[in-house]
Amino acid sequence: MLPGNFHGSTGQSSSSPYTVTVNQTTYQPGDTIQVTLSGTFTYKGFLLEAHEEGQNTAVGTFSLGSGTGIVLVPCNKIAASGVSQSNNQPKSSVTVTWTAPASASLGNIIVK
Repeated sequence: MLPGNFHGSTGQSSSSPYTVTVNQTTYQPGDTIQVTLSGTFTYKGFLLEAHEEGQNTAVGTFSLGSGTGIVLVPCNKIAASGVSQSNNQPKSSVTVTWTAPASASLGNIIVK
């Protein structure tokens, strides 16, 4: 999950002015959770993925809400396991839905 994979730039190393929030902090297999990316500044590009804590492989799938300028992307060859921008129009907030995998063997999930 590095921006260089898509845009040829390096990742940010300072604190982020953006936050990722969820509407619930626990999940059961198959649960759907709203995920919101927002910030104090507008942004033109982003990539969201959900990972099991300590792992680098995307888990679960995303679906789009009513927002515009966003698209589902495959990560690690898993369809709809990421969300990104589909245009460069400034955004201040994006909300999508993440669906937990059907497997009950996963631990803590981090959305980043």
